[in-house]
Amino acid sequence: MAATQRIQNRRIQKYHDKAKSFLIWNGVYRLLNEPYVVFVVSCMTQTLAMSWKSPGEIVNNILMLAMFAVIVGFPVWIFFYIRKNKDNLKN
Repeated sequence: MAATQRIQNRRIQKYHDKAKSFLIWNGVYRLLNEPYVVFVVSCMTQTLAMSWKSPGEIVNNILMLAMFAVIVGFPVWIFFYIRKNKDNLKN
C-alpha cells in the first residue's frame, strides 16, 4: 500500500510541476504581452493621425515610425531566432 501511495504522489507531483510551470510562464507572458499590445495600438493610432506641420510633429512621427519598425520586427526576429536555435533550446 505504501508503494501505491508513492506512485500516486509521483503522479500528483508531475502534474503539480507542469501546472506550476504553466502558471508562472502564463503570468510572465501576460506581463510582456499587454504592453506590447498597447504599443501596437498606439503606433497604429498615431499612423492614422500623422501630421507633418511642425518640427515637433516631425520628430514625433519619425520616432513613432522607428518604434513601429521595432515592434513589427521583434516577433519576426524571435521566430527566426527560435527556429534557428531550436535544438539548443530543447536542452
